[in-house]
Amino acid sequence: MANRSSEQEMLAMRSEARRLAELAGDEDELWRVKVADLFWPMRRRSITKEEIAEGKQIGQTAASYFEAREDWEMFHASLDGYASVMLMSGDHAEVIAAASHRLTAPTSSRLDWGDAVGMLVVGHTHSGDYRAAIDVMNQELARLHPGEPRAPFSNGVSTTLMTCAFAGEWDHRDTLLTALRTIWEEIRRDAGAAFLLPGFFSGLHVALAREDRASADAAYPS
Repeated sequence: MANRSSEQEMLAMRSEARRLAELAGDEDELWRVKVADLFWPMRRRSITKEEIAEGKQIGQTAASYFEAREDWEMFHASLDGYASVMLMSGDHAEVIAAASHRLTAPTSSRLDWGDAVGMLVVGHTHSGDYRAAIDVMNQELARLHPGEPRAPFSNGVSTTLMTCAFAGEWDHRDTLLTALRTIWEEIRRDAGAAFLLPGFFSGLHVALAREDRASADAAYPS
């Protein structure tokens, strides 16, 4: 009942936000509300055909709207929401296209850039192009200077380790695990960072299968 009440409250807040934006005649704010709605199916963990069709139209239009206004934060958010809808629909080519478009923005925060790279890795992984996913993440890590934060790439690094396990590609395992452990420290060992688990579990699984205790210990966050 608590979850149902929370969902009802969320729906009421979404409806009220849209009503107020329309009442104020604030086009920017109305588009922000529409973009926020794109993330609702992912939060709910289910999506309808109608939401897929609407999300595709709104996501693309919102991205164009904010790109024309050089609002790069909302440009990223629009394509992030759009990609989440496309991922749930199984359209992995569109996930890749959305992530690639995000990476063309002339200015991006580290968080937005890292998130877009992670999205690109996820798109390639789900499409079965494991080599492309691994190459994308390794190239980004190679560009980072010593001391630059790795945390913005947390989802990408974790997913890439899982991708390596799928593909049997472990040439870059040590580099990826080192990056993941650095991220673990940067986020101050936040026990709620579930997005890191696929990477650690993948590293641990392979190490145990090889009876490699040293690698297993390195793959276990502590």
